[in-house]
Amino acid sequence: MGFSFALITPGSPIHRNLGNPLRSEEGHEDCGVSVVLKERVEVCMALEKWEMMLELCRHLQAAVPSEVGHALDLAYAVRRFQGARSAVSVLEQARPKFPKFLTAKLARVG
Repeated sequence: MGFSFALITPGSPIHRNLGNPLRSEEGHEDCGVSVVLKERVEVCMALEKWEMMLELCRHLQAAVPSEVGHALDLAYAVRRFQGARSAVSVLEQARPKFPKFLTAKLARVG
């Protein structure tokens, strides 16, 4: 079962809950901004909205630099939007923060 565009039509639960994907202040006082933005990243990934995902991932990585998942999401968005060489560069820049994990990832890339 794939993702349905009908799920994000105006007025749908996803649309009401996520609102404008680049704005995080819309009625989400009860949960952390990073949780909301992470949900938005997943929606962008499902819709293949790579440029929007890239902007969200940049914000997440800047807001929570200690989370390796944000670095990986950013690298994925960069790969899809700008190409593999740029994604490797993103991983190289993040490697000092997560040396063991990203060294293994980069070894797989080649």
